[in-house]
Amino acid sequence: MYTIYGLFVSISIFFSFSFINLISTFDYIKLAFIFIFSILFQPLFCHSCLSSYSFAAYIATIPLLISLLFHCNFIHMLIFSFSIASAIGRFACLFAGCCSGKIDPHKYPFSIYYSKGSVIADHLKHSVYVYPTILFEIFFEFLIAFFVLFSKYGLILYGVLNFFLLILTSWWRYTPRMGNKLFVPLFSLAMFTLIVHLKQCYQITNIQFIFKPISIPFAFLGGLIVSNDIHIQDILKLLQF
Repeated sequence: MYTIYGLFVSISIFFSFSFINLISTFDYIKLAFIFIFSILFQPLFCHSCLSSYSFAAYIATIPLLISLLFHCNFIHMLIFSFSIASAIGRFACLFAGCCSGKIDPHKYPFSIYYSKGSVIADHLKHSVYVYPTILFEIFFEFLIAFFVLFSKYGLILYGVLNFFLLILTSWWRYTPRMGNKLFVPLFSLAMFTLIVHLKQCYQITNIQFIFKPISIPFAFLGGLIVSNDIHIQDILKLLQF
Protein backbone atom coordinates (compact mmCIF):
# COMPACT_ATOMS: atom_id res chain seq x y z
CA MET A 1 0.00 0.00 0.00
CA TYR A 2 1.20 3.49 -0.88
CA THR A 3 -0.50 6.45 0.85
CA ILE A 4 -0.56 10.25 0.62
CA TYR A 5 1.56 10.21 3.78
CA GLY A 6 4.13 8.11 1.93
CA LEU A 7 3.91 10.33 -1.13
CA PHE A 8 5.04 13.43 0.77
CA VAL A 9 7.80 11.47 2.47
CA SER A 10 8.97 10.37 -1.00
CA ILE A 11 8.90 13.97 -2.24
CA SER A 12 10.90 15.14 0.78
CA ILE A 13 13.53 12.41 0.23
CA PHE A 14 13.75 13.21 -3.49
CA PHE A 15 14.34 16.92 -2.90
CA SER A 16 16.82 16.37 -0.08
CA PHE A 17 18.86 14.01 -2.27
CA SER A 18 18.78 16.53 -5.11
CA PHE A 19 20.42 19.24 -3.01
CA ILE A 20 23.21 16.97 -1.74
CA ASN A 21 26.31 17.21 -3.94
CA LEU A 22 29.26 15.79 -2.02
CA ILE A 23 32.67 15.29 -3.59
CA SER A 24 34.18 12.09 -2.24
CA THR A 25 32.88 8.59 -1.61
CA PHE A 26 34.07 8.94 1.98
CA ASP A 27 31.74 11.93 2.46
CA TYR A 28 28.78 9.82 1.32
CA ILE A 29 29.86 7.05 3.71
CA LYS A 30 29.91 9.55 6.58
CA LEU A 31 26.44 10.75 5.61
CA ALA A 32 25.12 7.17 5.45
CA PHE A 33 26.61 6.54 8.91
CA ILE A 34 24.79 9.60 10.29
CA PHE A 35 21.39 8.43 9.07
CA ILE A 36 21.87 4.81 10.15
CA PHE A 37 23.09 5.98 13.56
CA SER A 38 20.08 8.30 13.88
CA ILE A 39 17.61 5.51 13.09
CA LEU A 40 19.16 2.89 15.37
CA PHE A 41 19.62 5.21 18.37
CA GLN A 42 16.12 6.72 18.36
CA PRO A 43 14.87 4.28 21.04
CA LEU A 44 17.42 5.74 23.48
CA PHE A 45 15.65 9.10 23.38
CA CYS A 46 12.07 8.02 24.07
CA HIS A 47 10.03 4.83 24.38
CA SER A 48 7.53 5.96 21.73
CA CYS A 49 10.38 6.44 19.23
CA LEU A 50 10.31 2.66 18.74
CA SER A 51 6.87 2.84 17.17
CA SER A 52 6.74 6.32 15.61
CA TYR A 53 8.71 8.59 13.29
CA SER A 54 10.02 11.22 15.67
CA PHE A 55 11.30 14.44 14.10
CA ALA A 56 12.66 15.51 17.49
CA ALA A 57 14.71 12.30 17.73
CA TYR A 58 16.19 12.84 14.26
CA ILE A 59 17.01 16.47 14.97
CA ALA A 60 18.75 15.33 18.15
CA THR A 61 21.38 13.48 16.12
CA ILE A 62 21.56 14.49 12.45
CA PRO A 63 22.48 18.22 12.66
CA LEU A 64 24.99 17.70 15.47
CA LEU A 65 26.77 14.83 13.69
CA ILE A 66 26.83 16.83 10.44
CA SER A 67 28.46 19.75 12.26
CA LEU A 68 31.09 17.43 13.76
CA LEU A 69 31.94 15.40 10.64
CA PHE A 70 31.85 17.98 7.82
CA HIS A 71 33.37 21.37 7.09
CA CYS A 72 31.29 24.54 6.74
CA ASN A 73 30.38 24.38 3.04
CA PHE A 74 29.05 20.85 3.38
CA ILE A 75 27.35 21.65 6.70
CA HIS A 76 25.45 24.46 5.03
CA MET A 77 24.40 22.26 2.11
CA LEU A 78 23.41 19.25 4.24
CA ILE A 79 21.48 21.29 6.80
CA PHE A 80 19.54 23.01 4.03
CA SER A 81 18.78 19.61 2.52
CA PHE A 82 17.57 18.34 5.91
CA SER A 83 15.55 21.54 6.44
CA ILE A 84 13.69 21.32 3.14
CA ALA A 85 13.03 17.60 3.71
CA SER A 86 11.65 18.42 7.17
CA ALA A 87 9.38 21.14 5.79
CA ILE A 88 7.96 18.99 2.99
CA GLY A 89 7.69 16.00 5.30
CA ARG A 90 5.36 17.92 7.62
CA PHE A 91 2.70 17.77 4.88
CA ALA A 92 2.75 14.00 5.39
CA CYS A 93 1.88 14.59 9.05
CA LEU A 94 -0.88 17.00 8.04
CA PHE A 95 -2.61 14.40 5.87
CA ALA A 96 -2.01 11.50 8.26
CA GLY A 97 -3.40 13.33 11.29
CA CYS A 98 -0.37 12.60 13.43
CA CYS A 99 1.58 15.33 15.24
CA SER A 100 -1.68 17.30 15.36
CA GLY A 101 -2.58 20.23 17.56
CA LYS A 102 -4.72 20.01 20.67
CA ILE A 103 -8.45 19.43 20.32
CA ASP A 104 -10.40 22.58 19.43
CA PRO A 105 -13.75 22.43 21.27
CA HIS A 106 -14.91 25.66 19.59
CA LYS A 107 -14.45 24.37 16.01
CA TYR A 108 -12.93 27.63 14.79
CA PRO A 109 -12.80 28.18 10.99
CA PHE A 110 -9.00 27.77 10.99
CA SER A 111 -9.17 24.42 12.81
CA ILE A 112 -8.31 21.19 11.02
CA TYR A 113 -10.96 18.47 10.82
CA TYR A 114 -9.92 14.81 11.04
CA SER A 115 -12.25 11.88 10.48
CA LYS A 116 -11.91 8.09 10.65
CA GLY A 117 -8.71 6.88 9.02
CA SER A 118 -6.52 9.63 10.47
CA VAL A 119 -4.20 8.90 13.38
CA ILE A 120 -5.82 11.18 15.96
CA ALA A 121 -9.42 10.31 15.03
CA ASP A 122 -8.69 6.59 15.18
CA HIS A 123 -6.99 7.10 18.55
CA LEU A 124 -9.98 9.01 19.95
CA LYS A 125 -12.47 6.74 18.10
CA HIS A 126 -14.38 9.75 16.74
CA SER A 127 -13.95 12.67 14.35
CA VAL A 128 -12.31 15.75 15.80
CA TYR A 129 -11.34 19.38 15.19
CA VAL A 130 -7.79 20.34 16.20
CA TYR A 131 -5.83 23.55 16.34
CA PRO A 132 -3.63 24.08 13.22
CA THR A 133 -0.34 23.46 15.02
CA ILE A 134 0.97 21.40 12.10
CA LEU A 135 0.37 24.32 9.68
CA PHE A 136 2.40 26.54 12.00
CA GLU A 137 5.19 23.95 11.92
CA ILE A 138 5.12 23.72 8.12
CA PHE A 139 5.33 27.50 7.74
CA PHE A 140 8.26 27.85 10.13
CA GLU A 141 10.15 24.86 8.76
CA PHE A 142 10.05 26.48 5.30
CA LEU A 143 11.03 29.82 6.85
CA ILE A 144 14.01 28.17 8.58
CA ALA A 145 15.03 26.52 5.29
CA PHE A 146 14.85 29.97 3.64
CA PHE A 147 17.16 31.47 6.28
CA VAL A 148 19.62 28.58 5.93
CA LEU A 149 19.75 29.10 2.16
CA PHE A 150 20.03 32.88 2.01
CA SER A 151 21.25 34.24 5.36
CA LYS A 152 24.86 34.63 6.42
CA TYR A 153 23.72 33.47 9.86
CA GLY A 154 21.49 30.72 8.48
CA LEU A 155 23.09 27.88 10.42
CA ILE A 156 22.93 29.81 13.69
CA LEU A 157 19.27 30.60 13.01
CA TYR A 158 18.63 26.95 12.19
CA GLY A 159 19.76 25.88 15.65
CA VAL A 160 18.10 28.72 17.56
CA LEU A 161 14.74 28.71 15.72
CA ASN A 162 14.36 24.93 15.83
CA PHE A 163 15.21 25.06 19.55
CA PHE A 164 12.22 27.30 20.23
CA LEU A 165 10.02 25.60 17.63
CA LEU A 166 10.39 22.26 19.44
CA ILE A 167 9.39 23.84 22.75
CA LEU A 168 6.39 25.78 21.43
CA THR A 169 4.93 23.05 19.26
CA SER A 170 5.35 20.49 22.03
CA TRP A 171 3.07 22.65 24.20
CA TRP A 172 0.55 23.10 21.39
CA ARG A 173 0.36 19.46 20.31
CA TYR A 174 -2.25 16.91 21.31
CA THR A 175 0.63 14.61 22.28
CA PRO A 176 3.85 16.36 23.46
CA ARG A 177 7.01 15.58 21.53
CA MET A 178 8.91 12.57 22.91
CA GLY A 179 6.64 12.49 25.94
CA ASN A 180 7.81 16.02 26.74
CA LYS A 181 11.38 14.75 27.26
CA LEU A 182 13.02 17.32 25.03
CA PHE A 183 16.30 17.71 26.88
CA VAL A 184 18.33 15.65 24.36
CA PRO A 185 17.20 17.42 21.14
CA LEU A 186 17.36 20.85 22.79
CA PHE A 187 20.86 20.21 24.13
CA SER A 188 21.90 18.84 20.73
CA LEU A 189 20.60 21.93 18.91
CA ALA A 190 22.43 24.17 21.39
CA MET A 191 25.65 22.23 20.77
CA PHE A 192 25.12 22.40 17.00
CA THR A 193 24.75 26.19 17.21
CA LEU A 194 27.91 26.49 19.30
CA ILE A 195 29.93 24.28 16.94
CA VAL A 196 28.97 26.13 13.74
CA HIS A 197 29.78 29.39 15.52
CA LEU A 198 33.21 28.12 16.60
CA LYS A 199 33.84 26.86 13.07
CA GLN A 200 32.87 30.33 11.78
CA CYS A 201 30.32 28.90 9.34
CA TYR A 202 29.05 32.27 8.18
CA GLN A 203 29.65 32.10 4.45
CA ILE A 204 26.75 31.47 2.07
CA THR A 205 27.30 28.27 0.09
CA ASN A 206 26.18 27.96 -3.52
CA ILE A 207 23.54 25.24 -3.18
CA GLN A 208 22.17 23.77 -6.42
CA PHE A 209 19.35 21.44 -7.30
CA ILE A 210 20.76 18.57 -9.37
CA PHE A 211 18.48 15.74 -10.46
CA LYS A 212 19.83 12.32 -9.51
CA PRO A 213 18.01 9.27 -10.93
CA ILE A 214 19.20 7.18 -7.95
CA SER A 215 17.06 9.37 -5.67
CA ILE A 216 13.83 8.00 -7.20
CA PRO A 217 14.06 4.39 -5.89
CA PHE A 218 15.25 5.64 -2.49
CA ALA A 219 12.35 8.08 -2.33
CA PHE A 220 9.83 5.42 -3.33
CA LEU A 221 11.23 2.96 -0.78
CA GLY A 222 11.03 5.54 2.00
CA GLY A 223 7.45 6.36 1.08
CA LEU A 224 6.55 2.67 1.00
CA ILE A 225 8.04 2.10 4.46
CA VAL A 226 6.06 4.88 6.12
CA SER A 227 2.90 4.07 4.12
CA ASN A 228 2.93 0.61 5.68
CA ASP A 229 3.85 1.97 9.10
CA ILE A 230 7.10 0.03 9.41
CA HIS A 231 9.05 1.18 12.46
CA ILE A 232 12.25 0.32 14.28
CA GLN A 233 10.48 -2.18 16.51
CA ASP A 234 9.29 -4.07 13.42
CA ILE A 235 12.84 -4.23 12.06
CA LEU A 236 14.19 -5.41 15.44
CA LYS A 237 11.57 -8.18 15.62
CA LEU A 238 12.50 -9.26 12.11
CA LEU A 239 16.19 -9.39 13.01
CA GLN A 240 15.45 -11.65 15.98
CA PHE A 241 14.47 -14.39 13.56
